[in-house]
Amino acid sequence: MKKYYCIVAMCVTLLLFSQQLNSQNVFQDGWIINNNGDTLFGKIKLKEWTKTPEKVTFLTQRETVFQVKSLQGFGVKNDIYFYKRFPISKHLLPISEIEDLPEDSSKTDSLTVWLKILVNGKASLGQYINDNRVYYYYIIDNVATELIYSKGQKNFTEEKYFSDPRYLKKGLIEDFTFRQQLFNLNISEKSLTNISEEISKVEYNAYSLENTFNRFNNLKTIKAVKGKNHFYISAGITNFSTSVTGSTFYIGSDAVINNSSSPFARIGFDLGSGNKYNKLNFLQELGFLSYNTTGTKGSNLSNGFKYEINNTFLSGMIGLKYTFKPLSSNKIYGKFGVNALFAISQNNKTTETSLSGTVITTNNVPEIKSNIFSPMFEIGATKNRVSLFVNYAYSANITKYASAQMTLNMFFFGLSYSFKK
Repeated sequence: MKKYYCIVAMCVTLLLFSQQLNSQNVFQDGWIINNNGDTLFGKIKLKEWTKTPEKVTFLTQRETVFQVKSLQGFGVKNDIYFYKRFPISKHLLPISEIEDLPEDSSKTDSLTVWLKILVNGKASLGQYINDNRVYYYYIIDNVATELIYSKGQKNFTEEKYFSDPRYLKKGLIEDFTFRQQLFNLNISEKSLTNISEEISKVEYNAYSLENTFNRFNNLKTIKAVKGKNHFYISAGITNFSTSVTGSTFYIGSDAVINNSSSPFARIGFDLGSGNKYNKLNFLQELGFLSYNTTGTKGSNLSNGFKYEINNTFLSGMIGLKYTFKPLSSNKIYGKFGVNALFAISQNNKTTETSLSGTVITTNNVPEIKSNIFSPMFEIGATKNRVSLFVNYAYSANITKYASAQMTLNMFFFGLSYSFKK
């Protein structure tokens, strides 16, 4: 038990430590526009702005930190980043399939922010990101207007929905108001390219909206990023703890199965991860794992039994991953699903030493199942492409016996590397 406490304490410490890591600060040529409208050139301290920044560090002779109220905008050379200040309003609505829509869908917040300018033209496109979601705005004559979109679960339990066929039900509701806004914009702004027939297919994401506004402004469109899925590799150590209940001739509740550890390696696929704003993703993993240990059992008829348990498994997992703040550079996630072990080789044997000293070896004992399925839970922390995690899987019985069961607890502790952010 002390060993488990040490593992858990080490995992918690490393998880907390990983959240304290800061991105390496890099200065790059850039510029700022102060409140007088003057443009000053120098260097901007780049960060991984997964959220809209609330301050920026500018370097000339010395470093100066500017907040939103102090700058009309700033940019980085070669148009890597271009932020411009606007007063905006935003609807307090989710864009997640698992979140509930508020009863009052018209409620908004007003604030002043730097919008990231994705397309700069007669009709510009701006982006604002907070902890919860991403918002897009069209900008005409220096006025930013929210492109309204929401997605979430809606409860139709109140009496006012009595005549609605969805009464007393809960369902997924999507609001595509932004498409009608784009259609109206395309009609009202005669100088824009007419693409009204294409607007019904526009999606609420950066790639689709950027191409739409590039077409509006007769600019070059961008190519789609191939592949919405990505894969990752994981490796680490698995700790096994085994206990026995019930009784058979060879193995029973008086058997002592030693704790053991072995390395593991897996390759995983994050399906549907093309949208980095998703909190919930579906995962599949495949790898190799060895369960090797020894044990003993006393006997009144002999000098006792000794076990040698050697198994190599093809290891698989399917599950769901929930990321608490997907837009943060330092992420914490939880993963839950089913862990599966499929035997590749099994070389288990039991030796019994008689009172006279004769050793009798019995192969395939204990009889371990060829396929073992276990519920599992994982918690991890991600920094850029690297994740640190601890995973727990539990199997109530890994043997083929009816009257005796071996319970297996598995702790996976390791690192994973994703080949796409």
